[in-house]
Amino acid sequence: MDFDRALEEMWPLVDYCDYVFFSKQLADQHGWLTPKDACAIMDEKMRMRWGLNLKRPYIIFMWRKEGVACVDPHGNYTLVPAYTIKPSKMVDPLGAGDTLTASFIYARYIRERDVSISLDFGNRMASHKCTKYGYDHIADILVSPVS
Repeated sequence: MDFDRALEEMWPLVDYCDYVFFSKQLADQHGWLTPKDACAIMDEKMRMRWGLNLKRPYIIFMWRKEGVACVDPHGNYTLVPAYTIKPSKMVDPLGAGDTLTASFIYARYIRERDVSISLDFGNRMASHKCTKYGYDHIADILVSPVS
């Protein structure tokens, strides 16, 4: 599930998720200043849920040029750094978060890679997406996730 706004309205759906993606835009709206702080706050919110058989999903914050922060179901924090794009190469960031999410799903479920490699692959694809307008050039990268 991908949250970029309306956190409280969509919160009940978290119970059915394995991975929950949050945007930096959502973090900015709530005043969370760092990826680690945002992950810690959401991790605490996950712990406060109650009910039978509640599983804890992976909490993933897309933090733009800083990378992707993740808290696993056991509370372990990881920051996967973004790939650096020279400012002159940054052309079209629109849809970078969607590209990261889709690439993560591809690496995780189609290629059966672990979470950190899938996040790294998502970062790589999102960075590459930003180098040109649209999506037609994404296949040009031809990089498969590495195990």
